[in-house]
Order: sequence, then structure tokens, then C-alpha cells
Amino acid sequence: MTRKTQLFVRDLRHKRREISQLQGDLANMQDHVAVLEARAKNSGKPTFSPAQIRARLAMRSAQS
Repeated sequence: MTRKTQLFVRDLRHKRREISQLQGDLANMQDHVAVLEARAKNSGKPTFSPAQIRARLAMRSAQS
């Protein structure tokens, strides 16, 4: 492989890693926006603590 080709391949790998990282960042941002939208949509509605959810799930599995 020529030096020019080696540099090209190295740069290409680097750009692919950057693109992959950016895609991951974008997915995280989209998840964050979804959480914010869900919170806004459910604003003012009753919420449950993790302990309350565990208790409800335990009751459901006991009934099955």
C-alpha cells in the first residue's frame, strides 16, 4: 500500500468513527427530547414512586 493510500484509509476510519459517535449522540438527544415531551404531556397527572410501581407489579404477578 502506498503512503497516500495508507493515509486515506486512516482518515476514512477516523471519519467513520466520528460519524458513528455523532449518530450515538443524536440518538441520545432524541431520547432526551422524548422524555421531555412525555413529561410535558403528563404534567399535572399523578405520578408513582419506584416503590409504588414495584408493589403494583408484585401484586400483579401474585395474581397470575
